[in-house]
Amino acid sequence: MDGMVYINLETGEIKDTTEGYIHCDREISKAIYNLNKKGYLTKASCAGHTRFAIYEENNCDIDFLEEVKNNPLCEIIEVREKDFDYYWKAQITSIYVMFKEKYQFSTLPEGFKLESDGIIEHIVYFYQNGKLRRRKDIQRELNQYQNILIEWTEKL
Repeated sequence: MDGMVYINLETGEIKDTTEGYIHCDREISKAIYNLNKKGYLTKASCAGHTRFAIYEENNCDIDFLEEVKNNPLCEIIEVREKDFDYYWKAQITSIYVMFKEKYQFSTLPEGFKLESDGIIEHIVYFYQNGKLRRRKDIQRELNQYQNILIEWTEKL
């Protein structure tokens, strides 16, 4: 991912500054511009990423310790008498668009789902058959579905 950019909704110009622009990931900036220009106002979006995020959970009830110990994606940090701390590695990323309100679409981009909260999303899994996928394969899938999203917005 090249970083966050800002789109001027009047001109379609993309910049790195904020005045008169909305922010989005560069890879789907054309899709976000298309949606907003066509009246599908967006609130947030993400182009997905290949970084494998690690999340830390603190003060978890000790009753869940065995469950966490048996999860290969988790690592215990500290165990105390009544609680414990651990971290786990994220298993997914997604390409999504969150809208300012719920819209009805006659079609969706191939491979995307419309969630009940009005978000359209394509989930990309970091693991396949219990094994971590290669970063280049994850990136290839992200690129494919970023392009599908852009093409769909051009046809709306």
